[in-house]
Amino acid sequence: MPEHAAILFAMRVANLSRSTREVHELTFGRTRRRGWALPPELRSQTERELDALAALDPQHPPSHDADRREGVVLRILEDGRLRKIEGVGHAPMYPGSGFRIHWVPILTSAEAMIDYALAMLLDESQPWGQLFFRCQLESCNRFFIAERPKYKGQFRYKYCSPEHQKAADKTKVAERVKRFRERQKESKR
Repeated sequence: MPEHAAILFAMRVANLSRSTREVHELTFGRTRRRGWALPPELRSQTERELDALAALDPQHPPSHDADRREGVVLRILEDGRLRKIEGVGHAPMYPGSGFRIHWVPILTSAEAMIDYALAMLLDESQPWGQLFFRCQLESCNRFFIAERPKYKGQFRYKYCSPEHQKAADKTKVAERVKRFRERQKESKR
């Protein structure tokens, strides 16, 4: 699944708290090659562009700023790294399910991999863009791909984990209690 790997790579690049070495090891599962580096400008640009693509509310697609999305599309087209993607394919025969064609792009640079990830998030025929969000817990603020609920229920899109949902709920409860107590003091005066 090269699309998921590319998107995961872009999310890790945008996480400025991770070192270049950590990004490489987390993505590729091995120590980085000599000379492999991520320029700080690439990391901040990736964060801005992912932020432009992160949906805010799955109930109102597209729930993001169309101008910001268009800016990402124009930058990808202008750079032209994806104009002629080469790839490797194979077409195995699966018993019972038939013939399938698998194609994997050959991405030779971090920039090309990020552009590919952004293109996958922009591709409306793919599910990635609809499932791509940014955690709204202030202390986290990371990008994540949400999982659709297995059964009927609320689709978790505001927070990347149940723990962050609980932390945000605690903060909100404390704020509500504080406001309530302030209103009580005002009414007694």
